[in-house]
Amino acid sequence: MLRFYDYVFYRVASSRFYQKVAPRTFCQGGFGVTTIAEVLNFITIISIICTIFDIEFTRGMAKYWVNIPIIIFNCFRFTEERYKVLNEQFKDEPNKKIKKYLVLLYLFISWFLFFFAIWLTKMK
Repeated sequence: MLRFYDYVFYRVASSRFYQKVAPRTFCQGGFGVTTIAEVLNFITIISIICTIFDIEFTRGMAKYWVNIPIIIFNCFRFTEERYKVLNEQFKDEPNKKIKKYLVLLYLFISWFLFFFAIWLTKMK
């Protein structure tokens, strides 16, 4: 799973948008987008599990149990040095355009499932 998030980080950080808009801080953009996607996925999974087992899931739980550990972990993981390693690893990959669209689809689905999970827990 970590390899997947490494690839999402690399794709976002190497996108033309971040390379043009913020050429010095493109890794921070990749860090932010990847971290948000990870947090949304974990909160979605936890909130669905809590709904199934009838456990109350609060914002404080999300903040301390999910958000902070993921942010701290990613601060040390998604650095410019890591980007350089990933750039060498994925430099000559086939089907770059298709994979870029799949990463965008993943980000969209992460947002959609997060809001669905919030709606699901509100329905209870």
